[in-house]
Amino acid sequence: MSIALEKVIVSNPTTKRAFSTHLSYDKTRDRVIYPSGKCVVLRSLGDGEDWVFNEHKYPVTVAKISPSGFYVASGDEAGNVLIWDCSQPEMILKSEFKILSNKINDLAWDADSKRIIAVGNGSDKYGHCFTFDSGNSIGEISGHSAQINSVAIKPTRPYSAFTVGDDSNVVFYKGPPFKFNQSNKSAHTNFIKMVKYSPDGKIVATVGVDRIVSLFDGNTGELTTTFKNLSNGGIYGLDWVDDSKFIIAGADAYLRLVNIDGSIIKEWNLPYKVENQFLGCCVAGDKYIAITLGGQLYVYHGDKVNVIDAHQVAITALLNTSTGLYTGSFDGKIIKHAKDDVLIQGEAHQSLVVSIKESDGKIFSVSWDDELNIINDNLAKHISKLEKQPIDMKIKEGKIVLLFSNEVQILDLDGKLTHTKSLDYDASAIDVSDKFIVIADEKSYKVTIYSHDFSTLNESITLRGKPTCISISNDEQYMACGDVQGKILLFNLKDFTLITSRWAFHTSRINSIDWSQDNKYCLTASLDTNIYVYSVEKPSKNIKFLNAHKEGVNAVQWLEENKFVSAGQDSCIKYWTVNHS
Repeated sequence: MSIALEKVIVSNPTTKRAFSTHLSYDKTRDRVIYPSGKCVVLRSLGDGEDWVFNEHKYPVTVAKISPSGFYVASGDEAGNVLIWDCSQPEMILKSEFKILSNKINDLAWDADSKRIIAVGNGSDKYGHCFTFDSGNSIGEISGHSAQINSVAIKPTRPYSAFTVGDDSNVVFYKGPPFKFNQSNKSAHTNFIKMVKYSPDGKIVATVGVDRIVSLFDGNTGELTTTFKNLSNGGIYGLDWVDDSKFIIAGADAYLRLVNIDGSIIKEWNLPYKVENQFLGCCVAGDKYIAITLGGQLYVYHGDKVNVIDAHQVAITALLNTSTGLYTGSFDGKIIKHAKDDVLIQGEAHQSLVVSIKESDGKIFSVSWDDELNIINDNLAKHISKLEKQPIDMKIKEGKIVLLFSNEVQILDLDGKLTHTKSLDYDASAIDVSDKFIVIADEKSYKVTIYSHDFSTLNESITLRGKPTCISISNDEQYMACGDVQGKILLFNLKDFTLITSRWAFHTSRINSIDWSQDNKYCLTASLDTNIYVYSVEKPSKNIKFLNAHKEGVNAVQWLEENKFVSAGQDSCIKYWTVNHS
């Protein structure tokens, strides 16, 4: 008996307004590498597999692949740098170092893939040079009076390095061991966001929020040229195409291909709005990749463009349909995953998506923005403004059932209120079937079973902990109730008796329970990051997969007899196969 991972739909890069997002290209395997929450994503640009590295304990800020293509160095908000193998799916951690007291903003490898310079914001220093395997110091980073935003090491011998920061200072180092050589405060007038060497090491480019691009001599560190008219917004992304051309990504929503003489060769742009600001870019072979503040990856290949839509934050709702998989996240985004992944547009939600359900081929969603939406042709439309924040939504027989803290509302499919049931307790969970409406009380731990129209009260059952999830089997014979402690009780709905209390292997809050079509198995997801498949016929037996999603599994759903899908706090979606034998 086992659960095997079949496929991963990875998340997009983490973005923050006015901060650069670093993208790194793996030319050996045609992948783009970037930070996403507490993970590092290795996204294939071709037909390869997508991988996720999840051994950071704090949000990841940067990830760079070594020139050899065998290792990735990634830094996080706590000042840690992890070096790990990116050539094998196991992604084994090689070494871990505490570099700064605060976050790592950028790091760079030398051409030998042996030395690293990591920079950021520390209490005693803003950067550190070290060997990738032992962590031994190989120089000193100095010359800055504020946090360092970016670093670059010359890709050819003799080695040298540049750093740039919030003090508008460009610092040049000779080495190794790397030592301060000279600095320049005239090239920029505001925060400098990125620095990069040309492939031959002869030219260094710097960009910043002052909209200036400056070029330096890669060997001497001397300023050679400054361009002030290449962008109408702050410049956050930079990468070299070859020895004479580079791309820049700006907050004006433009990606530009620029010659070293300052002439613009080609430019691509999006309609200007805040979420379309470009915050990073990289050259990926003959493609150019740019990331927007809104989290969309744009892959430009000549005159063609491919938009990669994916979640950036925790996925909170999931629904599989005959036309595709719908997922909703903490920021209100809903994405349809079919042949292509498409971000739902229109009157989109602005906050956590509580639930996504289907009725008569129509897709409905509800959110903490107190809006009930209907989705048609990948466009969302508000159909009802709610007076309270919803806890959950179910749909049965053409009726939308909304749970609030002390009330249940029933609406028709047009969003019109048809019935209200006041509750004299604080509700925490609900499920609906043809015969029953079951609601849990978070304070008394009672689960109350009503008839489908609230006309009669059938039974009340008390759990051991605060109820967090309820699921009625498809044949209405069983009811599984999960609590905040990770325990699941299975009841018989014919006589309301307890069948088993042995489903107690989770160690934290139960977030999702789904029944198999034949009602023999219960699929469960928890904050403890684990997924279990429990058997009704053999309650003491279970199949488990530990650490399925970093930080917790939020939703699971059966797809067919031996396949299911899950989504979690890591912003990823995973497809699984179950072997019951």
